[in-house]
Amino acid sequence: MKLGKYILIAGVVFTITQSVMAQQSPSAEEYGLMKGFPAAEDKRVDATNWTMYPFNRWGFQNVQRFHSTGAICNGYSETIPLERNMQNLDNLKVGLEGDQQFELRELLENYNTDGLVVVHKGELVYERLWNDMTPTTAHWMASTSKSVIGTVAAILVDRGVLDENVVVKDIIPELSKSGFGKATVRELLDMSVGTAWDESMSELMNEQSFARQYGAAANSWQIKGYNGGGVMDFLPQVKQGRKHGESFLYNSPAVDVMGWVLNRVTGKTLEQNVTDELWQHFGAEGQSYYLLDGAGIAWPTGGFNSGLYDLAKFGLLMQQEGMINGKRVFPSTVATDIYKNGNKEEFAKGSHADLYTNGSYRNYWWVFGNDDNAYQAKGIYGQYIYINPAKETVIVRFASEKVSADRERMRRVENAFQQISDYLYNKE
Repeated sequence: MKLGKYILIAGVVFTITQSVMAQQSPSAEEYGLMKGFPAAEDKRVDATNWTMYPFNRWGFQNVQRFHSTGAICNGYSETIPLERNMQNLDNLKVGLEGDQQFELRELLENYNTDGLVVVHKGELVYERLWNDMTPTTAHWMASTSKSVIGTVAAILVDRGVLDENVVVKDIIPELSKSGFGKATVRELLDMSVGTAWDESMSELMNEQSFARQYGAAANSWQIKGYNGGGVMDFLPQVKQGRKHGESFLYNSPAVDVMGWVLNRVTGKTLEQNVTDELWQHFGAEGQSYYLLDGAGIAWPTGGFNSGLYDLAKFGLLMQQEGMINGKRVFPSTVATDIYKNGNKEEFAKGSHADLYTNGSYRNYWWVFGNDDNAYQAKGIYGQYIYINPAKETVIVRFASEKVSADRERMRRVENAFQQISDYLYNKE
């Protein structure tokens, strides 16, 4: 089986194009991955290859098999299923302006979707599963993990537990001499920290590079024979390369610093903070967990694993601005701040301005800047939580795509989310 060079660290954007019209790839079962005792050598998935296609077809649903993990507690309240009002959207025509039109199911299958659910006006209206997924299977979320921690941080800022204007070194003296030391909490959350950081493909292909060693420390991409310690040991080595607060730069270690900040100001682990502020409140149905780094600490930037239904409930909590199941979990301003207060000027100077020409980045959420106030969590290989407040739609997608990031695919899939929202809204 010949493999290409498809690499990941956190949520890094590696642009390698692929054709949309390739058919759905074989499932993990059809590939024969991890079949037999032991599996054949070329069919084994482990901590060094689990992100590479086709091994990700099995790896993304089985992170706990080859990594240490820390569980999220669902609380002690009753499980509350999503209300259902199912519709068949398989044949909905979707596509970019001037682009070939595709049926929704065709587009999803061509891009190796593992599962997709759509919630409209609080009801589950559409669900499709592939690659032996179930609605409660914990799937690796990649950098959609960032939006979970960003929301927890925003709740604590709103409550006054965390000051967004304080500088990092005043909370974490261990980072005083690092490139993060003089950055504010707000600059961390907006990814406008001025650290010298390169997550390019050339750096990640080099096992001696700084970025690759970060991946080993995070445990996301282990290097055989290399013990990277943990992320907290790595962060003090990151230097400053430009002024803080000037422009957006996608920077995965900034989220790890944010995780450390939350640990320090609350005295809790990241797992406990996510449980207390979010997961115990919406009647979760499956098990969620964090991948642990080389030091046994939850990896904030890309370590979260959860199921479709529970992420849909998280998305619904955001879309309903802090309300779910008749209960207020956090003030509405925590959600509205995301699409109202993003810094468009900073974002326009960054590397993703061409994707979202009126967009911004706030509390680790990508903001479209459109009339619907839509925003999303996004992770490589096709992971999404899409939220459309105006049209009361939430979409969660899991995938195990062939390449880590492809801007053509992003545009098609994200445009399909908007078209689903428009269709459901106009159908009423």
